Amino acid sequence: MDIAQPPIGHPALAPPAFGLLSYKSRESGKLYIRAMSNDKIGPERIIDAPETVGGLDFAIAESQIVFRINAIIDGRVVPMMATSKDNGESLTDFEPLDLTETPFKEFLPANTPVQLDHLGNPHIPVGAVDDSSFHLLDFIPGHVVTDSLVVDKQIRNHELLMAFPKKPDKVVNSLGVGNGLTDGAGIIATAISAGKIFSANSQSGGTHYPDPAFLNYDMPRVFALKATPCYTRGARPNTVSMDYLFIESDDDGTAISQNLWLETWDMPLPAPVAQAFSSRNTIIVELQNDGFFYPAGSTFTINDPAIQITNVRLEGERKAVVTCDSADLKGREITFESRNTFYYHSGTALVE
Repeated sequence: MDIAQPPIGHPALAPPAFGLLSYKSRESGKLYIRAMSNDKIGPERIIDAPETVGGLDFAIAESQIVFRINAIIDGRVVPMMATSKDNGESLTDFEPLDLTETPFKEFLPANTPVQLDHLGNPHIPVGAVDDSSFHLLDFIPGHVVTDSLVVDKQIRNHELLMAFPKKPDKVVNSLGVGNGLTDGAGIIATAISAGKIFSANSQSGGTHYPDPAFLNYDMPRVFALKATPCYTRGARPNTVSMDYLFIESDDDGTAISQNLWLETWDMPLPAPVAQAFSSRNTIIVELQNDGFFYPAGSTFTINDPAIQITNVRLEGERKAVVTCDSADLKGREITFESRNTFYYHSGTALVE
């Protein structure tokens, strides 16, 4: 199920115009969708699609919907997609994802639906395997496919591909690439291998992922994992959180109980890079990347208690002019915090 709403990191200013619900008949294997509008559910409609493993998932990005299936063709899993520009009333034919630039020939059905990043770009997770490894691919239709995460191949691999509220700089291109490594839109890739959780956080719109990190040093091994979309708790700056459900496993990844656990997982984000310059009794603070100043949500402090800040003026999302009651500003440290519903940035700069 998905509804037409702003992508992650944006406020919803009006009720959603529509939503879609999909399901699959276990008896026939056929796929169905129903439209939802206000308090009404539309009629059942059958989807023309090949045989699939699992059902039909999708993401609604304004007027366009991206649908994904894991088709079975000649006994192999073939990830396929279709689109709609009329709220799901009609779909294009399902076509295989163009994965020819990757070296993979064998694919597994991903258990994460299509995701939308901060800019509304769809990201289709694709599970691929080679002789020894499981790979989670991030397929951005019409743009690029990125090998986001690699772990040891196991009988069970549970993976996640989730967007988080990472706002890119306004001057980046439509993919939110930033500088290629950071300062872009955010996507987190996660996979379980032998009960261990591995994760890679893209800060460049899913076009680049760092090497995966082993996360659960201080957490139980997990058999299966399902998480909410990421959000800002406001407890710590430069942090993103997600709530997740998991079933505990032994060291081999086998489930050891029927208990369902709920945890909150806090992940660090890159700290904003700031520069500060003084001119007489003012400090100009400029953010270079990974942070923004928000009106009515930005505060500044100076590490010298004898110097008082008398006025703050924001000149755009990454520039602030801070007026002080002293001109003795060079060599001081200025610290800022900036937050709203979705973001909580903090950083320090030495005044030059």
